[in-house]
Order: sequence, then structure tokens, then C-alpha cells
Amino acid sequence: MTLIENVRTKLLADATVAGLVTGVHAMVVPQEATYPAVVLSVVGESPILAQEQTRATRLCRSMLQVDCYADRYVNAHAVAAAVDVVLSALADPSDLTAQRQVSLDGYENETQLYRVTADYAVFHGVETVP
Repeated sequence: MTLIENVRTKLLADATVAGLVTGVHAMVVPQEATYPAVVLSVVGESPILAQEQTRATRLCRSMLQVDCYADRYVNAHAVAAAVDVVLSALADPSDLTAQRQVSLDGYENETQLYRVTADYAVFHGVETVP
């Protein structure tokens, strides 16, 4: 399972997030999508070198960008807050942990949507080919 698939599954399993959004998407929002919606993108990844890691898995630090879109500013912030609660609670070193690094507000003139963007440092295992 990719990092985005893993995070998407965790977000949609949360009743608050699932009740606020119409979807959680990888990289882009589909053209036919409705809002509020969340977009997940991995914007960087670096391996963490440790001798005790097996060849089958390795620990990585990824930067995960989370964009929360809505037609109202307050709704974009409500989604972002709900997402932050879920991601901040992830603290399982055998699965993944996440820490918010920075967030900012935006407005998309073309789509007339408000956006809250947050970047998370995520530590997770990655399966490798032996």
C-alpha cells in the first residue's frame, strides 16, 4: 500500500472527516468532483538509514502535502482541522507517524474555492524488492 493509499484509508475511516468531505483524492481532484474535498500529494521522500532495517522494508521520511478545498473559508478550515486530528494521532512506528510542519490559506480564483494547505512530516515503512 502506498503512503497516499494508507493515509486516504485512515482519513475516510474517521467519521468526522468522512462526514465533512465528498472525497479524498491522490494528486488532483477529478473534474466531476464535488466539494469539500481533500487532495494528498507526496512532495518529497528520503530514506532513513539504519542498520537494523531489513531488506524487505525500509523506513522513510516523506513530506505529505494535504490540500483541503471548500466553497467557504470556514468549511475549508473545518476539514483541515478534522484531517489534522486524524494525522496528528498517528503514532505507530510500525505503520506511520505524522507531524504537521506548516499550513497556509489560499483561494483559487479559477475554481472559486478556498484552500487550506498543510505539510506533514510522515515517517513510514516502504516495502522494497529483495
